[in-house]
Amino acid sequence: MNFYFEKIILWFHTGDTRELNFQPNKINVITGGSNTGKSAILQIIDYCLFASHSRISESIINENVCWYGIKININNKKYTICRSSLSEGKVTYDYYFSSSGSVPKIPEINSDEKTIKSLLD
Repeated sequence: MNFYFEKIILWFHTGDTRELNFQPNKINVITGGSNTGKSAILQIIDYCLFASHSRISESIINENVCWYGIKININNKKYTICRSSLSEGKVTYDYYFSSSGSVPKIPEINSDEKTIKSLLD
């Protein structure tokens, strides 16, 4: 199986987005000072991949983000999974899913965890 992350996408309450792109078939190194969000990258990936709880920082990240997303490539097929931000520190179950890998301007709920998991299986 060939699997890699293409990008992480954050949609902010202000309407802005931020993307962190990864290079395929490369070692991607993320550097930065203390408390600049490096660990949050793993927490965001975990959250988008159906985590039942999350440690994404409420005071810095989650208060500004309305949706988290990942674009992945599995055996040369692209997928996008987005999940709405935590609500009062609790996970949500609102998902956007694209089996073509399209990244929406603003995600809208179009799927659920069970359906996405079955499509990825």
